[in-house]
Amino acid sequence: MATLQPMAEVFAALQDGTFLEKLSNFNDEQIRPFLPSLFISTFMSVDNLETCNESVLSRIVSFEDANRLQSIAAVPFSSFEQKLHAATNYNAMINDQLFRSDQEEDKVYQVAMKLIAPENEDDPSGDVIPFISEDITDEAALIFSFVVQLCPSLCTARKLAFMAVAYNNAPIVIAKTIANNPELFYPVLHELCDAKLARIVEESPRGRQRTYIFALLLSLCPGAGEYIVSNLLETKADAPLALKLAVEMLNDESLIALIPPEIINRSRPLAQLLHRSAARQRILSLYRRLAGMAVAFLTDGTHIEDTESFIICLCTLYSSSSYKPTPEDAELLVSYLITSSSHFAHDCHLIVAVAIIMGIPTVNMNNAFTERIVKWLSSLREMCANGGNSRYTLSHTLLFICTCLTTKKTEQLVPFLANIIKMKVMVPPRQIVFLQSLIVDAGFTERELALMCTRLPVSWVTCNLSADSSDVSIPAYCVNELLQGNLFAKNGVEIKGWMERQLRECSTPLHPLVPGLLDRLAIMSVADSVKTISTQFIEEAFAGPLTAEDTFTRRIVCTFFLLAYRLHYDLARATDRVTQRVLLYPDTMYTSIPLRYLLGVVEHLDSSYSSIRGWLIRVASELFPYMQPSTESVEIVRLSLRENGRQKRINETELERHLQGSNPLTGMRKLEAAGLSEQFRLLPLIARCTLLSLQKGASRECVTVSTRLWLKMESVVPRSLIEITAREWLTAGECKEIVPVEKIYEIPPLLFRVHRKLFSSPAHLECFLRALSFFVQAGKTRLGKEINVCPEREDFNKVDRELVSSTSDHSQAATIVHALVEIIDPRRFKENEGSLCLVRLDELTRLACEEIHQMFITDRQLLKLVLWQMLPLHLLPTLVESIPSMHIALSEVNEMLAIPGERSLERRLFAVAVTAQISHKYRIVQSAKTMELVVDVLHTMLRHCPTAVHLSLMQRVVPWLEQTIEVFPQLAGDITQILMTTSAIAKSRLALNPAAISTSTPLETRLTHSIDESITRAMANVTV
Repeated sequence: MATLQPMAEVFAALQDGTFLEKLSNFNDEQIRPFLPSLFISTFMSVDNLETCNESVLSRIVSFEDANRLQSIAAVPFSSFEQKLHAATNYNAMINDQLFRSDQEEDKVYQVAMKLIAPENEDDPSGDVIPFISEDITDEAALIFSFVVQLCPSLCTARKLAFMAVAYNNAPIVIAKTIANNPELFYPVLHELCDAKLARIVEESPRGRQRTYIFALLLSLCPGAGEYIVSNLLETKADAPLALKLAVEMLNDESLIALIPPEIINRSRPLAQLLHRSAARQRILSLYRRLAGMAVAFLTDGTHIEDTESFIICLCTLYSSSSYKPTPEDAELLVSYLITSSSHFAHDCHLIVAVAIIMGIPTVNMNNAFTERIVKWLSSLREMCANGGNSRYTLSHTLLFICTCLTTKKTEQLVPFLANIIKMKVMVPPRQIVFLQSLIVDAGFTERELALMCTRLPVSWVTCNLSADSSDVSIPAYCVNELLQGNLFAKNGVEIKGWMERQLRECSTPLHPLVPGLLDRLAIMSVADSVKTISTQFIEEAFAGPLTAEDTFTRRIVCTFFLLAYRLHYDLARATDRVTQRVLLYPDTMYTSIPLRYLLGVVEHLDSSYSSIRGWLIRVASELFPYMQPSTESVEIVRLSLRENGRQKRINETELERHLQGSNPLTGMRKLEAAGLSEQFRLLPLIARCTLLSLQKGASRECVTVSTRLWLKMESVVPRSLIEITAREWLTAGECKEIVPVEKIYEIPPLLFRVHRKLFSSPAHLECFLRALSFFVQAGKTRLGKEINVCPEREDFNKVDRELVSSTSDHSQAATIVHALVEIIDPRRFKENEGSLCLVRLDELTRLACEEIHQMFITDRQLLKLVLWQMLPLHLLPTLVESIPSMHIALSEVNEMLAIPGERSLERRLFAVAVTAQISHKYRIVQSAKTMELVVDVLHTMLRHCPTAVHLSLMQRVVPWLEQTIEVFPQLAGDITQILMTTSAIAKSRLALNPAAISTSTPLETRLTHSIDESITRAMANVTV
C-alpha cells in the first residue's frame, strides 16, 4: 500500500511558509509531486513571475517535465470551465488510453467533466466504481492538480471525498491532488468524517478505500491525526476505525492525549467498545501499544505525558471484558505503578496508583506482589508523615481508604475508588480481609490512622459545599468513623487540638457531618472522662458581644456539643447507675449559654444551619424544654442582626448614676434604646429597673419601660435574666432569710417571698409569672432527670420515686395556685385606694387566672387536689368566671359530697357552692344533673344529719341554693321544700330552746330570716 510519507516534509514547509528556506534541503524526488502547485504559483501569474525566487525557478526548470507542465498550462482552462457549466449531459468516464497519450487538452477536459458530473451518494455501502488503472495514477494526479487549482468552481471538498471513497485507485490521486492544494486538506477531512460516510462498513470495499485515504492523508500530514481521530470518535460507527488509526498512525503523545479520556468516559462510543467481542483485537492492539510505552519507561525511562490518564487507561483495558490479562500483564502493571511513583511523585499520580492497586483483585490479592505492594505503601506512609501539609491530598486519600477498610465500610470505599480510576470496582468480603492485612503490614495500624487524623490540616471549610452535600471523603468523615470504633481512646491519641482547629474554621452552610462528629466526640468524652474540647475554647467562643455574627457558627457547634455531652452523661448515669461519674463541663457553663437566642438564630438562618438544626432542637428539647424559641424571640433575633453594625457601647457608670438619681426613667430609656448585645451585658441593671419602678412616686411610664425591657430580654436569654432578677427581688423582699436561686429550682413557691409590691402591679406580675413558670418547668425537668439516674433500692424502686416526685410536684403546684388566688383577693387592698385599685385588681385577676388555667389544663390532677384543699368561697364567682377550666370541677363533686362524717361539712359546703357557681355560668345538662345530685344529698342530710350540723351547713348554703333556683327553675320545688323544712326545724328549735332567745341574734333566727328572704327573691325572679 502506497504512502505519502516522503512528501510530508515538503507539505509541512509549504503550510508553514518555510519552503524557500528549506528548498536546498529537499531532493528532486521530494519536490516532484508538488510541481503542479509550484509551477502554477510561479509561472501562471505575471506578478509572481517578476517577484519569484530565482532558486525556485531554476529548480523547476531543472526538471525534465518542465516543458510538459508548460504544455498543460497552455490549455484554455477558463473556456473549459464556462463550457462545462453550460453543459447538460456529462460523460464522466475516464479513458485510460487517453491518459497514456500526450493529448493534454483532452485529459484536462475529461478530468473537468469527471469533477463536475453529479454522483449518486445515496448508497454509501455500494461497490467501488472503476476509475483508472494503477499505472497512470501519477499522471491523473498531475492533471487533477491543475484542474482543481485553475478551475476551483468545478470542484468541491465533498466531491473529492466521495471520489476517494467510491472510485478505484482514487485515494492516491485525491491525496496527491490535496498535497498540491493544501487549502483543501481539512475540508476534505471534514467530509470524510461526515456522518453519511460513517455508515460505510469498514470491511466493505468502500470502507477500505476510506481507511486508505485517511492513512494517506495522515502520512502526508501526521499532525492531522488528532483532528481525524477526534472527529471519528464522535460517532459510534467510526469508533473502531478511529481506534485503528490512533494505534497505527498517532505518536505516543497524541495517543495519550486522545484515547484515555475517551475510554475513561463511559458515555463515549470508544468506551463502549471495551465490552464488545468484535473489537477484541483492536482493544488488544491498543493495550499492546500502551504496554509497550510502559515497558519503554521501565527500561530506558522514556517520558510519558499525562501519566494519570495513561495508567487509568492501561488499567481499564487490563480489566475490560474484551481482554484477558496474563500474569505478565499483571507484573507489568504493578511494576509500572510502583516504579513510576518515584518518577512522578506528585499526589495525583500516587492517588491513582493507590486506587488501582486497591481496586483490582488480580493485583492486590496476588501473593507474588504482596511484599512489593507492602513496601511501597509503607514508603507512601513515611512520605506523608514527613511531607507535612504539602502531602495533604495523598494523606487524606490514604486515611480515607484505610479508614474504610478498618471499619469495613465498603459502601463508601467502592464509589470512592471507582470515581478515581473511572471504572467499576467490586470489593468482596474476602478481599476486604486481605486488604486489611495489607495495610496493617504497611504500618497503617489503628494508632497510625488516629495520628494521621490529628496531623491533617484544616480542611473543613464548607463554603463551597451545598447543605445537602453527600461527599463522605472529607477528613471529618474519617474522624467520625474512627470515633465510632473508639480508636482514639483505645490508642491514647488526643483529638482535642485537631477538633478545636476544625471548629475555629467551621463556616456556613454547615456540613452534614458536623453534628454527627460532635455527637461522637460527646460520647467519647462521657465514656472515657476526657475533655475532647477544652473549657477554655468554649469560654472563648461565648466571649464578646451577643450579636457578633462571626461567632455564631462557633457558638452553635459548641452549644450542641455541650448539650449532647450532658444528654449522654445523663443517659450513662441512668444506664450504669454510677452516681460518682465525673461531670467534665459543670452547670455554670450551661448558664452562660444564650440558648434561646442561638436557637432563634438557627431558626432565622435556616439555610446556613439546616444540617444541625434537627440535632440541636432534639437535645435542647430533652434537656431544656422550657428554653425553646418563640415567634417573638425569632423576630428579636432578626431585628438584632439587622442592627448589628450600628450598636454603641453604653457607659455603665453614667447609666447607674441616672438610675440612682431622682429620675430613673432617663436611664431606663437609654437602656431600652441600646443594642441587644449591650442589653445582654447589662442584665443586672435591667433586673434592678423592675424594682426601681416599684418605688413610691415612680411614674406609669417608668413601670411600662422597665417591664417591657424585662419581657424582651426574657424572650432572648431567659435563664440568665430570671436568675439575676430572682436574686434582686428576693434581696428586696420582706423575708429576713434570703433564699438562694438554686433552692427555687427545687421549691418554686419560694419565689413568692419577693416584695409584695410586685403583686400589686399588673406589669410586674406578668414578669413574675414568667419567672415562676420558668422555675416550675426547670424544676420538673431536673427532678425527672434525677429520678432516672437515682440508684435502685429494694425498698424504694423507680415507681416509688416517680410517685414521690408526682406528689411533690402536685403539692408545690397547689401551693402556687393558692398563692395566686390570694394575690387576687380584694381584701388585701386598702379601701381608700379608689377606682385605680379596682382597675389593677381586674388586670391582676386576669393574669393570675390565666396562669392557673394553664396549670389546670396541663395537669388535671392538680385541679382535683386544689378542689379538695378548697378555695375561698367569696372568690368562687371570680375564679369560675375567669378560669375556663373550672367546669371540670363538676366531675369531682360526687366524690366530695360522698365523704361521711362531720369533718366533711366544709367540703360539702364547698361542693354545693362550686356546683351552683359553675351551673350559673354553664347551663348545660351535666351541671343540671350534678345540681340534682346536690339537692338529693341535702335531702338525705336533712333526714339523717344531726340538727345542729344541718342548720350550720344550711346557713351558708342558702345563698347558693337561691342562685340555683334562678338557674334551674325545674329544681325550685325541691329546693324550696328543703329550705322550708329547714326553716320549720329552726323555728321549732327556737320554741324548744328558750335559752337561745336570750342571745342577740341566734343561729335559728338568722337562718329563718335568710330562708324567707331567699325564697321571696327567688320566686319573684322565677315569676318574672
